[in-house]
Amino acid sequence: MDAFNALARCGGAARRPVLARMGVDDAALRRAGRAGVLQPARGLYALPAASPDLAAEP
Repeated sequence: MDAFNALARCGGAARRPVLARMGVDDAALRRAGRAGVLQPARGLYALPAASPDLAAEP
């Protein structure tokens, strides 16, 4: 699955294990990072438009 679509399905932000279960591999995350997906914390990925509450480190 595409990382952008997976993150959108998760509400805009998700941790790496959740994305992996959805079929997003490391290469897809690297491509998504180059295309604008944010990594606000280690293992956490977020769409640029994601709520700051979702993209915050717990």
